[in-house]
Amino acid sequence: MQPRVCAVIGSPIDHSLSPALHTAAYADLGLPWRYTRRDVPAGELGRFVDALSVDGIDDLACGGLSVTMPGKAEALARADERDPRAVVLGAANTLVPRFDNETVVGWSAYNTDVDGIIGAFAQHGLTQAASKRCVIIGAGGTAAAALAALRAMGAQSVAVVARNLAKAAGLSATGEQLDIRVDLVSFAAAAAAIRQADVITSTVPPGVADAIARHGLRAGQMVLDAVYAGGETALLRQARTDGATAVGGVHMLLHQAVEQVRLMTGLRPSVEAMRAALP
Repeated sequence: MQPRVCAVIGSPIDHSLSPALHTAAYADLGLPWRYTRRDVPAGELGRFVDALSVDGIDDLACGGLSVTMPGKAEALARADERDPRAVVLGAANTLVPRFDNETVVGWSAYNTDVDGIIGAFAQHGLTQAASKRCVIIGAGGTAAAALAALRAMGAQSVAVVARNLAKAAGLSATGEQLDIRVDLVSFAAAAAAIRQADVITSTVPPGVADAIARHGLRAGQMVLDAVYAGGETALLRQARTDGATAVGGVHMLLHQAVEQVRLMTGLRPSVEAMRAALP
């Protein structure tokens, strides 16, 4: 297989754990590939990808891009082939080049955040949500990915706790496309929804769910917090204290990267080899 260089792009990017995960996968697969970071601010992704299509990275063709904020919507727009799931979610976190010999002739867009959430839950014993009462905290792009993940696991309805219910209306529209009912809940009414839930997925930035955590959780709940930097969140600490299963965002990061490697290389990497690369 030809040597390639892949990269994670976004801004800021220095905190990303993707280089460690992808590099471990390449080593396990025996690939002569490398992985790096590139800071790409909002509005610059299209220009960056255009240049990359011609020049590659460090004189080698690019094997794929992991896209983090703020570029996920731009990545979807830049691609000329789009996975249907990414289209429904309005965001892509993965761009894979298509080659004619060594010439890039197009880019395909995917959203593996959904795979990351499904994999993180499965790792902790939850593979079906058909009979579960599900709550998502937040209404942004990661919340949309969580909605798609829960639907793929069989959920029929989800309560979405949002600070701005008007802005959260877009998630209701996404739910219609995914054939899953979305019930919007204000932060003021969050405590009751959280107490009744079997599966809780928090997609908000650090600190935003702290007030919800103070209401307490209960044994038997499954709680995933998508935050993976800065240590354990208050929500996950409360989950452990109250006997719930706490799932850190690093597990979501791991499993979305596993799927990215598969899409970019055509090979399925070892989850354990990649997990061992995490701090």
